[in-house]
Amino acid sequence: MTTTSDIQTFLGNAQEEVSRVLQVWSALARKEFGAPVGDAIAYSLEGPGKRFRPALVMAVYRELGGRGDVAE
Repeated sequence: MTTTSDIQTFLGNAQEEVSRVLQVWSALARKEFGAPVGDAIAYSLEGPGKRFRPALVMAVYRELGGRGDVAE
């Protein structure tokens, strides 16, 4: 189980989890909406800076006793 005591490890793991989910959502947007709308949505989701806020939510969830895959 990941703890927030080692912040660098936690943030690295959180970034991987969030990136995985965003990749799935990006592929779904491209499939559902096609070009150019799906591509624009995917571009927005895949850009930098979309990982820190979800990592904070994950940290709070886990610190308050949350279990399971919070990334989804």
